[in-house]
Amino acid sequence: MAPRDFLVGVVQTYQPGEFFRYPPVHLLLLSFVTLPIWLVGVLKATALTPQALVHEFIQPPYMTMFAVIARLVTVLMSLGVVALMARLGEEVYDRRTGLFVAIVVGLNAPFTYYSQTSNLEVPYLFWSLFALVELARIIVRHEPGRLPTVGLLAALAVGTKDQAAALLFCIPLALAGWFVLDPWPRNESRRVLGKLARAALIALSSLALLDGALVNPTALRLESAFFLAAAVKTTPSTRTRGQATPASWATVSSALARFIPGRSCS
Repeated sequence: MAPRDFLVGVVQTYQPGEFFRYPPVHLLLLSFVTLPIWLVGVLKATALTPQALVHEFIQPPYMTMFAVIARLVTVLMSLGVVALMARLGEEVYDRRTGLFVAIVVGLNAPFTYYSQTSNLEVPYLFWSLFALVELARIIVRHEPGRLPTVGLLAALAVGTKDQAAALLFCIPLALAGWFVLDPWPRNESRRVLGKLARAALIALSSLALLDGALVNPTALRLESAFFLAAAVKTTPSTRTRGQATPASWATVSSALARFIPGRSCS
């Protein structure tokens, strides 16, 4: 994910008629942690026009800081992935198993490669594993009260990368297996199913809010067209490619002009 796309990707997600090729959760996180740099660039730009903003932000100091911060965030989340895998092994088996799981994950070659990039693989694994750890605690400890947390974490995972949608299928399957193999959830079915319904509501509403479906419902159609076109190797004609565009920068400049009076955006 290119540094120039952090803030613009957020704008495209919530701007009616537009969409960005990646979900917005990690874009929002990176936009927040790099906010001071964006503010410096906006104040140093000669004007709030799209051309002036692009000219300012493509300078190497900005791009370098954006890239370094994005990689640092990934490094921190990769450490979180190792810790979560250890916790998952410990919950399911014991502490020694968790330690060996952490060692195997930490020495995994593809994982160590992606742990220092700005790709979305590590962030979506972080949220996915967080959800799975909570799911393991529900099953092992008989704590259905954690189900709403699982729903929220699953929404954050899907809101980071679409491939995490597999969680929305795997979690119900795991819970179904729990009901079959363990008499406890059957005996507490009313309580468990009530928490499960609440978790589903939290997951779906959080995902709709994060993905911009409430303010930009056309984005779902455009995003679906993007992935369907990628599957058949064609180019849909009714969308942008989900990248930074002049129109997106124009929207950014107009929004900034409302918050910074006295600066021209045209």
